[in-house]
Amino acid sequence: MTEAMFGFLGAVIGAAVSALVVWHAGRSDRVQREDVATADRRQRHNAARKDQWWSRAQWALDLILRKSDRSRVVGWEVLHVLGSSEWADARELRIIEAVARSIVRQVDASDDPRETEGSGGEVP
Repeated sequence: MTEAMFGFLGAVIGAAVSALVVWHAGRSDRVQREDVATADRRQRHNAARKDQWWSRAQWALDLILRKSDRSRVVGWEVLHVLGSSEWADARELRIIEAVARSIVRQVDASDDPRETEGSGGEVP
């Protein structure tokens, strides 16, 4: 083999290695973009699910505040189911608990037999 052939062979091998490196870098870049796109879709999906959860929680709380006993029961049942949902994290559970306690205190206060209509609401 002559020196020219070695030079040619070296150039071909160098070009092949360069092409392989460029192909691999492009493939890695494409895979990374796909991973970012997948994570973005998952994040948007989770945000939409969380919004739906809050809409349902608000609906349940609105039911609980109605005068109808049937509506209140449905509201409490829906709130119970929402509390055990995978979309209810510790923050949501604390909020629901605080609201529920407040509602129960209001109901207990309005059911206090010591308060009468003619007494001006004063407790002796």
